[in-house]
Amino acid sequence: MGKFSCCVPGCTNNWRNSPKKKFHTLPSDTKVRRLYEKLIRNENLKLNAQHTRICGDHFPDGERMCRTQLPSIFPWTATPEKRRVIEKHEVPSTTKKIRKGLEACELRSEDVFAEEIENNVSDNEVPVSENIDFVVCIDQACQTEDFRDLEDLKAKIETLNKEIEALNKENEDLKKNIRETNSKPKFDIEDYKSSDEDISFYTGFPNYDTLILCFDLLKEKAKNLCYSDKGTTHFDPSYNKPGSRRKLSVWQEFTMVLLRLRLGLFTKELADRFRVSVSTVSSVCRTWIMFMRKELEPICIQWPSKEQTLYYMPPVFKSFSPDLVSIIDCTELQMESPSSLDKRSLCYSSYKSRTTMKSLIGITPNGVVSFCSDLYCGSISDPQIVKQSGYLQHLNRGDLVMADKGFTIQDELASVGAKLALPHFMKGKKQFTKEESEHNKKIASLRIHVERYMERLKNWHFFDRPIPISMSDIASDTWIVVACFSNFLPPICSPRLPHLNGQSIPQSRGSDCESSVAIGLLIRPRYMKKRQRGRPETTTRNVGGNQIT
Repeated sequence: MGKFSCCVPGCTNNWRNSPKKKFHTLPSDTKVRRLYEKLIRNENLKLNAQHTRICGDHFPDGERMCRTQLPSIFPWTATPEKRRVIEKHEVPSTTKKIRKGLEACELRSEDVFAEEIENNVSDNEVPVSENIDFVVCIDQACQTEDFRDLEDLKAKIETLNKEIEALNKENEDLKKNIRETNSKPKFDIEDYKSSDEDISFYTGFPNYDTLILCFDLLKEKAKNLCYSDKGTTHFDPSYNKPGSRRKLSVWQEFTMVLLRLRLGLFTKELADRFRVSVSTVSSVCRTWIMFMRKELEPICIQWPSKEQTLYYMPPVFKSFSPDLVSIIDCTELQMESPSSLDKRSLCYSSYKSRTTMKSLIGITPNGVVSFCSDLYCGSISDPQIVKQSGYLQHLNRGDLVMADKGFTIQDELASVGAKLALPHFMKGKKQFTKEESEHNKKIASLRIHVERYMERLKNWHFFDRPIPISMSDIASDTWIVVACFSNFLPPICSPRLPHLNGQSIPQSRGSDCESSVAIGLLIRPRYMKKRQRGRPETTTRNVGGNQIT
């Protein structure tokens, strides 16, 4: 037999003083062990110790009958006190003898009457008996204990009533908040459709009709979106969206994503505006961003042919060189610092002195984005990003590319037969020649348009704050979607628009501010399908003041 001691505090049973007692191990079942721990009240109890034992005195029968039986007898357990007991006693009846004594005393004096009765009662007991029940209080403390129990129950009832009142009040407050929340209307961008300024502020689009033009490109496939962290999408027309019904319509989801990107609103604020949960906002935004890149990038960001570029080239660029097809520059977006030192080193930009993501942007001479790369680590150089982004694949022999001094990519462009227009370097000179100075001024005046376009992209306030690490996987998708949206704005340099295959775009409100995508849609007739937007029935769109059917 092992040398065991009972683990119950206050119990002194052990293998020495109680050799015949049984010491039971604790059950192996985790839930039962936890119950043992609560019942035993031993802070130093080691549940998993092999020598932890509990003696049979703590079980009603002196030993544990099965492994799931719980101990119930402890030093702190109150022993039930005895209650009042009704006992039966046999008391000899003196009724008959008293009656005989009274008959014998009739002729005697009244002084002897009591004495005779007493003698007859004490000396002449009749064996006849009757059973008489009466109450004997075995324990005088029972009455006091019952009174205390009653007082305790009254106190508990009063406490429970107070808790019930507090819960009822909390329930009413919650119902009131729900009613107030439901009474508030959800945010609806249609409330602002009559104001171009408000539409531009909330969505980034120049007017309501241009917003609808973009939505029409997405709404059919957006009905079959499957929301997940990975943004899986389904485009099978027969596919039915799994899970619960949409809490928001397709139009409301599209609007919510625009508010997230344009105003940089937090998910909590969007959840309050649209009366949905924060997780719903996060899931919808992630899925829509990846979905919109897949749908809009092939339509909104295309490399035009050389003939199209020349056709819409502003005169100021045409006078510089009719071979100019693209103006390129890089921009950096601040991101949260990664915890990994290696990744932090890759993302650190010596130019910005912080961790960034970097992208290459290429625009046409009239200010329409024709190339937008993914986001790369901030430490990458300008020539490296040109090589890795696939930009060179769009160039043809004889094309001219304009860039800043940092783009030393003459050899890379020469490999595809293209040329590079750069400002002249000093290279140890004291000053530029007159021709070099004129050349630099002209390039600077033309390159200012790409800077204006970069500013247009950064007007989407989602990028005002550092990109969170949690969104690094969709950072490139977000950046390219914003570039697509920016192409719905009027071109930076307005071209002269003559007739195109019998179609013409009239001048808009006194200026050449046609939507870049609208021009592209006319160039690519396969995208000019009649689309119904599920709102006021119309097949005519007013884009930048131009009626496009």
